[in-house]
Amino acid sequence: MFIYEPGSGSGISTPEHEALDTLVHNLSETVWKEATYVANKLTAFIIWTTSGKTLKVRESTFTYTANKLTGSVVIQYNGAGAVVQTLTSTFTYSGNNLSNVAVVRT
Repeated sequence: MFIYEPGSGSGISTPEHEALDTLVHNLSETVWKEATYVANKLTAFIIWTTSGKTLKVRESTFTYTANKLTGSVVIQYNGAGAVVQTLTSTFTYSGNNLSNVAVVRT
């Protein structure tokens, strides 16, 4: 199977597509996951290639204000450990209800 990429003039194979290091791809490989909490709040979630934690695959950090999640940053790394993409989300509330999520991908 081949997947068409607009503007490329050709497609890539399904295995090539699945191997792309981008934020829109789900992780289906064997990885090591690490969660960090401060005062019972998840503040970081890091996905490593192995339990040795020498190479990050994806890193998420979370910020809170008055016990509400107000922001998150997700960073995708490539196989060499360089940043490929970053997704920054800002959460807005109306009272206690989430009313908006603004997202920027760089």
